[in-house]
Amino acid sequence: MYASHEEMFHQFRDQLIELAPASDPQPGEPLYDVPLVNEQLQNAAAEANSYIAVTYELPLPAVIMPALRDKVIDIAIYLLFRARVAGETEDVTNRYKQAIAWLKDVREGKAMLPGATPKSTAAVALKVPGTRITHARTADAPELTGF
Repeated sequence: MYASHEEMFHQFRDQLIELAPASDPQPGEPLYDVPLVNEQLQNAAAEANSYIAVTYELPLPAVIMPALRDKVIDIAIYLLFRARVAGETEDVTNRYKQAIAWLKDVREGKAMLPGATPKSTAAVALKVPGTRITHARTADAPELTGF
C-alpha cells in the first residue's frame, strides 16, 4: 500500500469520519472504520498499479514520493464517496480525475516516480534474409553480432 489510514486521516479527517464511521469506537481508537479504509486504500493502490506497471517494475520501493501517496489517497476517498453517497461531490470527482490523469502521465513517461525502476525495453527481433542473429540487444546486453 502506498498510504496508511493515518495519512489519509491527516488529510481528510472530517470526511473520513463521515464516510467510514466506526460502528462502536472505544476510547483511544480511531473514530473511523479502519478495515474499510484500509480496503479502499488497497483498491486505490491496485488501480494505481494498473497504470504504473506499464512503465515501472513492481513492487515499487518502500520509499515513494508523496505525490503518489496523495493520489492514492484521493482515489481511496473517491471510492469511499462512491460507496457511501449516491452522487459524488464535484471536488471529490475532480480530485479522482486528476489522480487518474497523473497516473496516465506516469504510464506514458510524462511524469516519473523517482526511485522506481523503469521497465527495460523488450528485445526486438529483426529478420533479415540471409542473416542469423546470435545475440539480442537489451538494455544491458551487447550489440547484435553474427552478421
